[in-house]
Amino acid sequence: MSKSFIKLICLLVIAAMPVCNLLAWGNDTLVPLGQNYLEMRGRIIKSVGRQRDQSKIPLDSAVVSVVNEGGKTIWTGNTDAKGRLNIRLPLGSKFTISFCKKGFVKKIISIDTHVPVDTKKNFDFTYDIDIFEKVEGLDVKVLDSPVAKIDYKTYDKTFSYDAAYTNKVNAGLQKMYHEYYALKNKEEQISVSDSITGKSPEPDFSGTKKSVPCGNGKKPR
Repeated sequence: MSKSFIKLICLLVIAAMPVCNLLAWGNDTLVPLGQNYLEMRGRIIKSVGRQRDQSKIPLDSAVVSVVNEGGKTIWTGNTDAKGRLNIRLPLGSKFTISFCKKGFVKKIISIDTHVPVDTKKNFDFTYDIDIFEKVEGLDVKVLDSPVAKIDYKTYDKTFSYDAAYTNKVNAGLQKMYHEYYALKNKEEQISVSDSITGKSPEPDFSGTKKSVPCGNGKKPR
């Protein structure tokens, strides 16, 4: 059998596969060729309190998942060594993106990619998401909702944060972070004390709500 014939058979097999499946398993896009998109350019960093940009700690192998309006995970990827991962989303839909890593608490954001009907262009949106390590006893119920909402703004013809929503959730987030750093400091002090005395930490059976663990990072079926 000639090499050219084998190559032709392979091309026919690929062409016969559903386009949506090919795109869904691509490295960085859910958008069919020729269609406009919103490219989400993200960086996931470790939350360690107030810090300057140059001292932020990027999280490699963090799991980034895209969920559609029906609640189905349609794409999953991992950040690189610099904590970065870009994904192109089709216009005219709504999505939720989750960010997590083993040992860290998950965060989510929502994106509405609807634009005016006559808009024929590609967009990009750059953002940072900080996620923090799980701490025993921290109430993270506020993170059940998106920490940010992003949509198209007609007045400046681009995508940006929903300021009203950000103001609404900020109070809850600030309270959670205050509790987080207090618990983190207490945890570290106990760890130092135990290392000096040689004691092992005792398990907590108080029934306090625990931090939400990250998912297993598996690709959707």
